[in-house]
Amino acid sequence: MKAYLRNRLEKWRRLRLPAADNITLGQRRIFIFLTKYGLIFQILIWCMFVAGVNYGNNMLLALFFVLAVLFVISLHQTYFQLSGLNCELIDIRPNHVGGKHQVTLRLRQTRATKSHLDLVWRVGPHKTYQRLYVDSNAQSVSFYLPVLQRGVAPLPNLVISSIFPYGWMRAWSFVYFSMPAYSAPKPLPFKQLSSKAAPSGDEMALASKGSEPVEFSHFRDYQAGDPLKRIAWKRLAQGGKVASKVYVADNQHHNPHILDYKTLLAYDIETIYAKLCGAVCQLALEHQPFALILPHSTLELGSGNAHYQQALKLLASAPSQLGYAKGNG
Repeated sequence: MKAYLRNRLEKWRRLRLPAADNITLGQRRIFIFLTKYGLIFQILIWCMFVAGVNYGNNMLLALFFVLAVLFVISLHQTYFQLSGLNCELIDIRPNHVGGKHQVTLRLRQTRATKSHLDLVWRVGPHKTYQRLYVDSNAQSVSFYLPVLQRGVAPLPNLVISSIFPYGWMRAWSFVYFSMPAYSAPKPLPFKQLSSKAAPSGDEMALASKGSEPVEFSHFRDYQAGDPLKRIAWKRLAQGGKVASKVYVADNQHHNPHILDYKTLLAYDIETIYAKLCGAVCQLALEHQPFALILPHSTLELGSGNAHYQQALKLLASAPSQLGYAKGNG
């Protein structure tokens, strides 16, 4: 019965609050009700009113009306903490099961007020919480949501609430975003990667000396762990983004890897994706180029963070039927 009522309530909320990636909260999207402190406050002031009437005490009646007016003012102040708030979803970084999605939001108050907000995201048993102070200046905030299962699905609803100024009322809103989150499978070891040839003596000597390769190849986005001497400082000084230099010798040392699902057909389809995800994560960590072949799509040879993110997206959206995968082999 509880599950039925919960599903009906969720369906009603989704009809009343349509999903979008840029939402400005208004009267239709905001709910407001008493907190437990507000309920206690109401009981006390009405007891005060009854006592003032019964005993003819004008001071108690005057205090009752002052507190009642203050309560009505606080109701409006709490409502305007959320009214006019603009919430925009900027990006959702794909990740694998066991990792966390980095979700980036931009918040801005369009009214001439300053908002004291609580933002809560619940993913299964996990709860992510942040308290923010938002004004007319756009403010970016990142959440890290755990990845529980493989697939492509919208994010759970974000709850934005406020009890400012006195904690007597709570205004809240449910925000549904339309941008999907890509969740790749949990990585498993991919033994074929361990069979690559060991570096030659000349390569090891070159690495031990730390000498710079002679011929320049191209620039790529900077990645954590890149040597400082490889950073393109001149390009950075000219206003470009941080990039690392890649030389011909680097490309020769990194043999490309072709990750093909057909080489793993002895396993079930989810294990195939998990092993390919393990290979993708390992090669991306080592900054090695790779190509990915899946039943529904192919990722061309490449490297870098953007290439890694695209590989995770393909693994997340890959079909879950083993017969379909084998049929394409």
